Amino acid sequence: MRRGRWLFLGCYGASGAAALIYEVAWTRLFTLELGHTVAASSTVLAAFMGGLALGAWLAGRFPPRPNHRLQMYAALESFIALLAIVLPVILQVSRPVLAWAYADGNAAGWFAMVRVALALGLLSLPATAMGATFPIAAAWLADAGNRRSARSHRQPASDAGLLYAVNTAGAAVGAIAAGLWLIPAVGLRATSWTGIGLNVTAAAAALWLARAEGAELGDEMVDEQVAG
Repeated sequence: MRRGRWLFLGCYGASGAAALIYEVAWTRLFTLELGHTVAASSTVLAAFMGGLALGAWLAGRFPPRPNHRLQMYAALESFIALLAIVLPVILQVSRPVLAWAYADGNAAGWFAMVRVALALGLLSLPATAMGATFPIAAAWLADAGNRRSARSHRQPASDAGLLYAVNTAGAAVGAIAAGLWLIPAVGLRATSWTGIGLNVTAAAAALWLARAEGAELGDEMVDEQVAG
């Protein structure tokens, strides 16, 4: 599974790129709807980062079974892609609510509260799913390394560090690509679809790895039975 290990790292790098593509695109999208203000941008960022933290905590607190980690990871990536598709539609449908809350500028405090609630409600769910992928991915990568390594004292921290580094590098590439090239060249919608494509690719690769892993474990059980 050495090739599978590196394939998974590549998938997680692509997932990191998708996450920052979404963050840049959604910040632009929400500022178009909520106003080009520091408060609007800060609200989007707070919702995104808070969701990441919540998702990481939930996945660590309630982890999937070891033989279902890749399937859960694929499900989360697919869920993120689905939410990225419907989020602009939901935001557009919410325009009358924002217009009502604005009240011709006479209810600034009420409008601010509605704006914060809308951003938190729409962004916390995909961000939570993104955050949940890290504990699951780290656990699978550590187990894959232990199966491959003959040393019983392998350090899981090295796998988690490598995973985080790859994801962060992908995020940097995604942020640069979205802000400097994708949005100016193809617009917000196509930029979001780029992130969706990366999520779907990561999900498909994880499912392929799950099948390959199952077949490999089955072969190992047969070998043990023959040897016994």
